[in-house]
Amino acid sequence: MKRIIYTLSAAAILMTPASCSVKESPELPDPRTPMTFYVGPTDSSAGTDTRTSLQPDLSVFWSANDRIRVFDGSEYDNVFTLTEGAGSSSGIFEGLAMAGAGTYYALYPYSQDASFTGSEIRASLPAEQHYAAGSFDTMLNPSVAKTDEETGIFTFDNVASLIQVTNNTESAVSSIRINAQSIAGAYTVDMNSNTFTAMAAQEGSLSSVSLSSEDGTSLGTGPYYLVVLPGTYSTLDVSVSFADGSRGNKSYSDVIVEAAGGRALSVSDEDVLPKIELTTEMLSSPHSDPIEKTPLGNLIDNNTETFWTSDWNWWYSSDIGHYIDVDLSSTGKKYRTIKIEYTTRNNLNPASPYTIDLYGYSGEETPFKITTLTHEKDGLPETPNTVFESSAISSPNDFDHIRFAVTRSRQGGKNYALGANGTEDNGLEDFGSFALSEFNIWAK
Repeated sequence: MKRIIYTLSAAAILMTPASCSVKESPELPDPRTPMTFYVGPTDSSAGTDTRTSLQPDLSVFWSANDRIRVFDGSEYDNVFTLTEGAGSSSGIFEGLAMAGAGTYYALYPYSQDASFTGSEIRASLPAEQHYAAGSFDTMLNPSVAKTDEETGIFTFDNVASLIQVTNNTESAVSSIRINAQSIAGAYTVDMNSNTFTAMAAQEGSLSSVSLSSEDGTSLGTGPYYLVVLPGTYSTLDVSVSFADGSRGNKSYSDVIVEAAGGRALSVSDEDVLPKIELTTEMLSSPHSDPIEKTPLGNLIDNNTETFWTSDWNWWYSSDIGHYIDVDLSSTGKKYRTIKIEYTTRNNLNPASPYTIDLYGYSGEETPFKITTLTHEKDGLPETPNTVFESSAISSPNDFDHIRFAVTRSRQGGKNYALGANGTEDNGLEDFGSFALSEFNIWAK
């Protein structure tokens, strides 16, 4: 996508405050001044470059009801709303700000939760985005600007990036998910920098971004656009959910996504994994909790209010941990690629898996390890009722059984396992007791 630049001219309009009747506890008058910001591209040769809805030539136009936030050094929440210019590259924003601030900083889209400290704007890029035909979600693509009071000129720069996903299959798309470390969530922009770029914050960043329709129906025809934080991603995984239940999955390595730029990705027929329709007969575990007695069938009932939990009261194996076996032999197939998805328990985050060893085997064979997934490396979620979706994982050998083994859960053994003597401290830091609400598999 093109680099996006705007110019805004600020004109302060002084007005006499209206009188008001005397009250027992009168409110203090608002010290801010009405201001009007005029918006337009600085270089006509650059095309119609604005920021909020994508056009066929990949330029971006202002949209109706767009709002920006202006920081003036005060504690006021300065909201400026587009009053003219929807659907074009020029516009007028009106609102209130403090006169004589010296330097003004602006953020699009408006966010009440955004802040300005020192030289940094801090805001958040939503991880859940909605489909818009031929564009990205409304009021989403962030940009920033600054100006001093004397010139009154804002030059806006986009600070995020676009990822375009193309569906090269014949199947209808239900949703899209991109997994990569710190691809969405909290970010900061250094307004003293020569180049404005959204940098993932140390706290509050998220490892996935998704695209779905607001009403839950299938998406229209693509391509599809997701707004993401810029960065160099050592691994980036694209997962496309199709209406027939299958998943298209493609992984990329060392992906560079620059601010005000973009990347084009795609999913084709060879990337599609069929969903395995699990039944209760396929699931088994020697570690079901004897007290709560939650059935394994709760993992496949499409209800996140129910759950299955392993035994809180005992450690079984420091090598294998607590596990669920899944028998796929009834499908009559051997598999070499697998993708798993689970939802954490809806009301207890200490039960979230932190380390998972995934094994494969056939019949009575000794299980072999396919991969290890961790909270630190793969972003296993620690919050309740949260979905984790793995990439497509290649196995070194064929299999028709898998073992989902948790060797470490969120808070370990000291708080969530009873030792042989009945105490809460059994000395095991990496206790594997865990609980899930839902569990799904795709394989081929």
